[in-house]
Amino acid sequence: MEQEIIEVKKKVWKIKTLPKIRTFLWGAVSGALAVADRLQKRGIILDTVCKLCNSNTESINHVLFQCLPALEILQSVNFPPDPSSIRSLCQNIKLALEMMSDVTISETNRRAIPWLLWAIWKNRNSIIYAGTQISTEVLTHQAVEEATIWTEVNSPATTLSSLSPALVIAPRWSPPRTGFVKCNVNANWRNSSSLYGGAWITRDHKGTVLHNARDAFTGAPNRLTAELCCIVWSMKSQIDLGHHEVIFSIDKAFAALANVAAWPRYRSLLEQIMVLKTRFRTASFEQESERSNSIVRDIARTLGGPAWFHNRIQDEAHTNI
Repeated sequence: MEQEIIEVKKKVWKIKTLPKIRTFLWGAVSGALAVADRLQKRGIILDTVCKLCNSNTESINHVLFQCLPALEILQSVNFPPDPSSIRSLCQNIKLALEMMSDVTISETNRRAIPWLLWAIWKNRNSIIYAGTQISTEVLTHQAVEEATIWTEVNSPATTLSSLSPALVIAPRWSPPRTGFVKCNVNANWRNSSSLYGGAWITRDHKGTVLHNARDAFTGAPNRLTAELCCIVWSMKSQIDLGHHEVIFSIDKAFAALANVAAWPRYRSLLEQIMVLKTRFRTASFEQESERSNSIVRDIARTLGGPAWFHNRIQDEAHTNI
């Protein structure tokens, strides 16, 4: 049994997934996750009944492979259910790793298995400690999507290069050519401990506003991270809205997008942008001056209901007729 655990631990470190997920799976095999039965064995007096199903003892094996939410999520990859504890924790994880090489399972689903297990664990923690719950359908979809994006950006064929080779700084806002939309993006970052505002506004070749959004985000360590996060948000929004030919107008983050390889600290966010870019028929980036990006900048700064919004829009539209 001990030798089997050692072998499974070795396989865990070879899984193609995020380092935090490998660490999580290694902790699961090692029995190092803080579930009720493990805490009780360490002398902590508590109720060991699973808070999710209220019927079985909360063990690592139960949470990841036997509890109802786990069974619903693992159903997406046809993982054989183990409601009667026939298989040990080590055997279940070993089976999960073996299924990642099973060609009878679609590639999309089998490479998502580590993310699905991670989603099961995060869901358990959210319910117990935060009192929040997301449907298993949404959790499954998110896990598969995250696995797909990670695989794409880490494939040998993917190389970091320039996302926007030409530097264009506009002195004033100008409309895109017919058939395109322009999406101005801005993040109003103050410091690493505060929330920051983000906004985007999409207009057509006549300067007509098609869509706009604003939001508040959790603190970012610096201004560039905030800008890149807002670009990712705006790109996902344009995809959801069905815009296929988009010019993204930005300011501070342009240098990183123009020379991706020179900004390794921001590799994860830049890779996300690179993958999202492939989902458009055409997507390019322009650097706006502070003046030409002022409307979306002010929206991000106020996050209120700006009365001047429509008047400013009309002014910029008329100056380009």
